[in-house]
Amino acid sequence: MFWTLLLAHLIADYPLQSSWMVRAKRTLGGLTLHVAIHIVVMLILVGPALPQVWLPLAAIALVHFALDAGKNVVIRWRPHWVVSSYLADQALHMITLWLASAWIAQHTPAATPLLKPNLAILLSGYLLATHIWFISERIFTHRDATYQQELNRFALVRMVTRGLLLTLFLLAGRPASTSTGSALALSLALPYVTGTCRRRAALTDVLVALVAAGSILLLNAGQ
Repeated sequence: MFWTLLLAHLIADYPLQSSWMVRAKRTLGGLTLHVAIHIVVMLILVGPALPQVWLPLAAIALVHFALDAGKNVVIRWRPHWVVSSYLADQALHMITLWLASAWIAQHTPAATPLLKPNLAILLSGYLLATHIWFISERIFTHRDATYQQELNRFALVRMVTRGLLLTLFLLAGRPASTSTGSALALSLALPYVTGTCRRRAALTDVLVALVAAGSILLLNAGQ
């Protein structure tokens, strides 16, 4: 169940959390809407297991509300804690999901979510390598104005490229990998032809895709 809950969190906290939502959730109404989106995504992905796991899902939602409300206070108190507040917030969310999934495994081991763990891991990996890394890198480099400009300028094409790289790494060693790699290779240099930080961007994207691919293969092997 952990991988389903993780995927739900990643979807609601990144692609479904727009810049408007980031600003709006500083208010009670905006934060309530943000948590409601998390609840809806969890309900969809948990699917047929909902009657068995509604209690830990409710706990996740309440804890998420409390954590984000606390983060709002911290940001107002220490606005320069950009990276540390982001990492601490996500770490606490991960701990919450792990505790909830451990409770489910102990009390309702027969609960079966909509997606199989292998698929949830794969989708989480693609999200992490593409959109989530874009958001994370923007936070990590918020003091570097030059890199921020290029990051925003090439945001979409770099996300697509990381997705293609991840696919290439996942297919490595398979019979179709050679032809697939040749087809994808033409697109891989696109975001790195121009720009002051092109080498840094290229190395970052290759490493992110490589780590994501390795994590997906390792985690799926353990399922």
